[in-house]
Amino acid sequence: MIEQRIEVFFMTSWPLSLKCVLFYGTTLNGPGLVTTPDPLSGFSYPAAMGAWATTQEDDPRFQGRKVVSVSGDGGFGQYLAEVNTAVKYGMNITHILLRNNELGKISKEQRAGNWDVWQTSLHNPNFAEYATLCGALGISVRKKEDLETALTKALAYDGPSLVGIHSDAELV
Repeated sequence: MIEQRIEVFFMTSWPLSLKCVLFYGTTLNGPGLVTTPDPLSGFSYPAAMGAWATTQEDDPRFQGRKVVSVSGDGGFGQYLAEVNTAVKYGMNITHILLRNNELGKISKEQRAGNWDVWQTSLHNPNFAEYATLCGALGISVRKKEDLETALTKALAYDGPSLVGIHSDAELV
């Protein structure tokens, strides 16, 4: 079981209508939670980079905290080049990528409206290989039993890491 304390956590589009910045130890109504309007797909990784910058300050409330972000493949693809920036500056960010090869949030909204799912499929690169090519740690997970090991390795890595979890768009 993973027992590392995660200090700063970002989510985008998961849960589907909430994007948030959650600082460890605060309540959902406290100053650690920032919600953003729904259209900000891809918010997680750039926001995590900003949070990482805060962990470099002398303020003991933030100094040295681990930063973790979570996003889908559609949103992350919009800011894919930022992995290079994270590597350049040695940003210790662990990114959890939920890869379903679809704009899952949009597909779900279309299904909820009883419309045909239209133009939401994605043609993605291998995100783990991309992260590795940029100089980060990239890990691809296809089996449930490999997830804990991958997360443990990524969280322990000193620098940017990405765990690409292959998932099913129908389960979103």
